Amino acid sequence: PLLETLLTLSSAETDSAVLAAVMTAMQNYDSPEIARNVLARLPKLEGDAALAAESLLASRAAWTEQLLRAVESGELQAGQLSAAAIRRMQLHDTPAIRGSLERLSLAVAGLSAAQVQAETAAVMTALAAGSGNPRAGKQLFLQNCGRCHVLFDEGGRIGPDLTPFNRDNLERMLASVINPSIEIREGFENHLLVTTDGRI
Repeated sequence: PLLETLLTLSSAETDSAVLAAVMTAMQNYDSPEIARNVLARLPKLEGDAALAAESLLASRAAWTEQLLRAVESGELQAGQLSAAAIRRMQLHDTPAIRGSLERLSLAVAGLSAAQVQAETAAVMTALAAGSGNPRAGKQLFLQNCGRCHVLFDEGGRIGPDLTPFNRDNLERMLASVINPSIEIREGFENHLLVTTDGRI
């Protein structure tokens, strides 16, 4: 009965936050209907709902295969997939998933030192060109970094609180923004769990 309710909500719900919660709850079920339902809506989803839908589909190998088939058939654009979803799909490491990822040229790797330097130089040039807009910056923070980080009591609580971070040290701040995994604060390390039913 609960799965039926979740499937109904996943098909009809319009509130992004509720839809994201529904997608997260459905990870506990192994039903082919879930992937069909979510794939039908994914091309039109945005923000948290889209990320939750990707996370749901990438959590099981069978659903990942369906997602990649949708990309290969053109029902979904490869550019819509987040780096986090691609990383998660790579973890299944089945021949079918490996083959699809290779055909679609979908891979995520860390930035090289040269790429970090080039990106840092580009951002420094942009910063030197003029002053920023704090209001616009706050919105960008909340939409991106603020999903996981708190700054002055606003944002998510998945990553470290950035309020005490030395924001006057531009070089260190840019390094953390451009290559965020270069330094992981103690207590915020990632752990990979593979459940007995094959979820990642």
